[in-house]
Amino acid sequence: MDIDEYQINASKTAIYPENSKVIYPALGLAGEAGEVSNKIKKTLRGDISIEDIRHDLIHEIGDVLWYISALCSDLNIRMSSVAQMNLDKLNNRLQNDMLGGSSMREKAKEQEDTVAYLKKRVIELETRIRKSLRHP
Repeated sequence: MDIDEYQINASKTAIYPENSKVIYPALGLAGEAGEVSNKIKKTLRGDISIEDIRHDLIHEIGDVLWYISALCSDLNIRMSSVAQMNLDKLNNRLQNDMLGGSSMREKAKEQEDTVAYLKKRVIELETRIRKSLRHP
């Protein structure tokens, strides 16, 4: 099944008041995403492992997917269009070296600068060593 088929079939189960369109699935999406986060949070405490909650996560992620589908349907947007637009945006960011956020880019730049500096110093030191070996 592709994502648009899922959306068509999921819309058959979208039963909520007409005057709650967009709002209902948006709030449901936030709630289900919170449930996913809460389950994963418990792994940080060491109470359970990801493998322990894998089955539950699959169900919660499915609920997230349903609400995304309902929200797209209420907005008359195909899920495949949203998916393609998102991939286009991410690929553009990848091509422009904009993934990872500014702090990660800054850290990567600092590391690149450090590596460049160290390479330069190695060449300088190797040159000095070679000169000192030729002229005792």
